[in-house]
Amino acid sequence: MNTTGSRIKAERVRLGCLQSWFAQKGGVAKRTQAAYEAGERSPTAEYLEAIAKIGADIQFIVTGQVGYHGPPIAQDEARLIDLFRAAPGVVRCAVLAALGAVEHYHDDPVGEMQGMGIHSNQTGGSDGNA
Repeated sequence: MNTTGSRIKAERVRLGCLQSWFAQKGGVAKRTQAAYEAGERSPTAEYLEAIAKIGADIQFIVTGQVGYHGPPIAQDEARLIDLFRAAPGVVRCAVLAALGAVEHYHDDPVGEMQGMGIHSNQTGGSDGNA
């Protein structure tokens, strides 16, 4: 059964934590942790906030939807995501195509640029013209 309690336990196990340690980090007694995992009690917001600080995926615990587990997102990355989500489909496709081209650019930057008719003095170097 996929319940909040079973998801709390799944997160604890995913993080490799003992029940007693997880309870301590969550600011509750071990018996309360066991009750949360058994579905006998609902976790408090304070508990969820505390276990989030040690890496628990609160979105998963509450909704069953897995959240993002990568490194923290920088402000410019968050802005890019917001702009991408708000963009029309054609812009999204263009962005994805441009970012896909970056992969090839890293393989052979000079050859790739020359193949597009771009000479190395046109790739962002300052030529005194603003």
